Amino acid sequence: MNAVTRIPAPPELSTFNFDGHEVRFATLDDGPQLIAKDLCAALKLSNPSVSLRALDPDERSKIFLGPRARSSRSPRAACTAW
Repeated sequence: MNAVTRIPAPPELSTFNFDGHEVRFATLDDGPQLIAKDLCAALKLSNPSVSLRALDPDERSKIFLGPRARSSRSPRAACTAW
């Protein structure tokens, strides 16, 4: 896994619906970054960490999403793929 991608501020997350599953993504300079946990759930893949190993290092990253609110499901950092 690549090092955490440093960006000036936590990215704003958007969502789309894939086959009844909400998939979050952040739009950064290189385009949309899909949240691996959400994407794997939509594709019925049980382990995002294992699934991301199939991607090349330049196809995955870890981004910091900011501090986690107690009521939020947003993680502090998320593995992303594009």
